[in-house]
Amino acid sequence: MRNKKLNYNRQVMVGVMALAVAVFVVVVAFWVWCFPNGTAVPPPVAARYTVAFSEGFGTDSIQVYLNDSLVFEGRPSGFSLPLSTGNGESDVLMVADAVSDVLYTFPLEPGKPQVCLAREGNEVKMRQGEAKKGASDEKKQ
Repeated sequence: MRNKKLNYNRQVMVGVMALAVAVFVVVVAFWVWCFPNGTAVPPPVAARYTVAFSEGFGTDSIQVYLNDSLVFEGRPSGFSLPLSTGNGESDVLMVADAVSDVLYTFPLEPGKPQVCLAREGNEVKMRQGEAKKGASDEKKQ
């Protein structure tokens, strides 16, 4: 009987190919596990807020910032200011008071679009609430 010589080069190449296929399968498995919906980033949700100023500000000048952007500067006298932002998750409303020379920061909650700013003594306070359902129903009719 004839003895065949073992081809070590072929065995090494088959082993390297098997290892490469195993690495590829592991990479694909982790890719599917980490990104179940693909790699597309969901679009940011636009949040809308309505800021209402109370009559307590009088003739005092203030500056209102939303996420480091100046949106109002002047003397508010009981009016509403509609604001919209593209972030919607970590929005911050900042009010710079000229009387007390203090910067007030208020984190905004995304589900509550109604914001009311009022002066109580020398401080500016914020109340945030949900939109009134009755007002939107009246507009539809």
